[in-house]
Amino acid sequence: MSVIDYIFGPNMPDLNEKSPDADIREDLRQEVTPVEDCELEGLRILAEHVPAGVSLMQDGCLQFVNHTFCNMFGYSDPGEIIGRPASAMLVQEQQHHHIKMISRLEKDRVAKDRYQWTGVDKNGRKFWFEGHPIPITLGGRSAVLSFVIDITEFKQREELIERSHDQLKAENKRLKSSLDYRMRLVNIIGRSVSMQEVFNSILRAASSKFGIVIYGETGTGKELVAQAVHELSDTRDSPFVPVNCGAIPDELFEREFFGHTKGSFTGAVDDKTGYMAQAKGGTLFLDEVGELGPSGQVKLLRALGSGEYTPIGSAKPVKADFRVIAATNRDLQRMVDRGEFRLDLFYRIHVIPIHLPPLRERKEDIPFLAQHILDQRLKSGKRLPSKDLALLLQHDWPGNVRELQNVLERYLAFGNLDFMNYGASIMVMDESAETALAGDLRKAMAQLERRLILQALEKHNWNRSRTATALGLPRKTLFRKMQKLNIKTQQEHG
Repeated sequence: MSVIDYIFGPNMPDLNEKSPDADIREDLRQEVTPVEDCELEGLRILAEHVPAGVSLMQDGCLQFVNHTFCNMFGYSDPGEIIGRPASAMLVQEQQHHHIKMISRLEKDRVAKDRYQWTGVDKNGRKFWFEGHPIPITLGGRSAVLSFVIDITEFKQREELIERSHDQLKAENKRLKSSLDYRMRLVNIIGRSVSMQEVFNSILRAASSKFGIVIYGETGTGKELVAQAVHELSDTRDSPFVPVNCGAIPDELFEREFFGHTKGSFTGAVDDKTGYMAQAKGGTLFLDEVGELGPSGQVKLLRALGSGEYTPIGSAKPVKADFRVIAATNRDLQRMVDRGEFRLDLFYRIHVIPIHLPPLRERKEDIPFLAQHILDQRLKSGKRLPSKDLALLLQHDWPGNVRELQNVLERYLAFGNLDFMNYGASIMVMDESAETALAGDLRKAMAQLERRLILQALEKHNWNRSRTATALGLPRKTLFRKMQKLNIKTQQEHG
């Protein structure tokens, strides 16, 4: 098939039948068939009206290209390209494959599908293009005519979608592997509804870059939550630097947080790296942030607001490249209202709040927490009898999980929980209750759960909506538990 045959197609009318274009085509055929230059001239006229790059290759070299093709590769004149090996227009790792492909087309004379290549323009810029090569005849010899389209934007969009999809799959897989039957997230244990909400907050916080404040009583595990957020984030391989803000006086804030250079003050015998530099690329955990003094709050706000800080004795500012996670057992909003905590600093760090419930409000987690502490932290392999577990469930735990760990360590040392009867912290069960609970953990848990629900109902005058809210349960869950535990309303009792 010649160039003109390919362009006009195999269904060109018989030249003996007069059509409007028949004379023109006949003249063109007679003019271009014997002479290769004429064929190229005919192709050039037609190719400049095609909305794509057009190239003609023979013996592996470019014999013709249109201006669209030139522009695609950064050239202004086809003469700069004609005669060059076609493969030279590609990145080096694709050139051998292109040579083989062109040779096969010229030999087999069978059109193949489209090919995608990475081209290199005149200035060395790489881009993607798609070529549709067709074997033809030029001057009685095999050649390849190709239509070329720039697909760089499409490929970039495709790669971005694919990369985002892969990242999402990897992140989802990593988060799922960290979640053990919705009971354990990293090193945090909890099956209660309130802890499930904490888990969800941790996962949301880990996928963002915003400031976090973790609220909770002493011993609830605020640092564990901060570590979980860090380990589940994309900066998990960078440092996690905990700082006890309550132990740093205002006058030492800059020295501890910003660091200092040698000789910057009396006693500065060496350079010292501050907490902010230590946390570079990672997480700076400000424990008990509510204990920071007024001067420290101002300096912290300035570093977070400007994104820079200057070590003592240095004239060169350093970029503040870290994420802040703060924690406190105080009500920062109330401190702001009283003028004890800066409002602008509060807004800077209080973007994602995470509220940790005290242990007394999630006693259903105690059996799992106790066993986790015994198995994982203390490596004892010892299991708690239901009678001892029932005693743990009776305690109010003012020291929260930290107190539970301390009690279990003493339990391993002494072999019993008798020492727990100090002051009035433990409610002593009556003999009938102890007898009922001692043999079966499920019965012990059910009886305790029934007692807690009854106490809450009485406290809230048997208003089930307020009771459900106080217990951290959906109303339907409370109704289901009341039915299961045979708890009747006052009306049903009446």
